Amino acid sequence: MTKTPDDDRDAAVRAVLTDHGDTGETPRDATFYFYGGDINGLTAAARRAGYQTHPTAGKEGVILHTETAVDEASFEKHSTQMEAWAIEFDSEYDGWECQLMVQ
Repeated sequence: MTKTPDDDRDAAVRAVLTDHGDTGETPRDATFYFYGGDINGLTAAARRAGYQTHPTAGKEGVILHTETAVDEASFEKHSTQMEAWAIEFDSEYDGWECQLMVQ
């Protein structure tokens, strides 16, 4: 499997979580950011896939939300989907964030 820039981005978010004692295994709200391209098509596809959506405040875009664990194994399907939608809808995928969950 070829390593992508999104793999590095995902690892960077997980590193911050780990530094704060969060394994990423507890499900929480994960937020994904897209800008430009076919935002209407992307929004419709995301809703069909079960993501909640809302428009961005400034630049034309959409924010997606889902409840999920963010450890590497659980999150891979979301990361792969975001990369695919960025290509399919000619949109800039600007990464993701999530809640910090320390127990």
